[in-house]
Amino acid sequence: MAVITLDQFVAAPPATVWRALTEPELVARWWAAGDIGPGVGHEFTLDMPGFGPQPCRVLESTAPERFVYTFTTEWTLAWTLRAEGRGTRLPGAQRVRSGRQAHGSRLRPHEPGLARRGPATPRGHRRRALTSHGSAMIGS
Repeated sequence: MAVITLDQFVAAPPATVWRALTEPELVARWWAAGDIGPGVGHEFTLDMPGFGPQPCRVLESTAPERFVYTFTTEWTLAWTLRAEGRGTRLPGAQRVRSGRQAHGSRLRPHEPGLARRGPATPRGHRRRALTSHGSAMIGS
């Protein structure tokens, strides 16, 4: 299994960041529209522009500390939220299912754009916007 780790700081408290990771209207602002929700076992889709709905399922959810869900059939996204100073540290781990390489060329054939953008951040520019602008991007 390949693992890609990220370490981001958001200038917002964990409760605000939690909302940005689990509430559909906020997730749509920084990543993709979908019917995401924090309930363990919740199955939802994220509508990736140019790629269509991507299946997801919540595996772990402890507000406002940890949120883990599958993204497509190949990825698991794990978010850990830690209060740090006046904000939140997000040490995240994105895992590719065993047998897959950590690059976009091994993703499903109908997702060629992901290979160009990188597998861990299919909409990476928006993820950077979330972490760079903190509460201004995700609301307070």
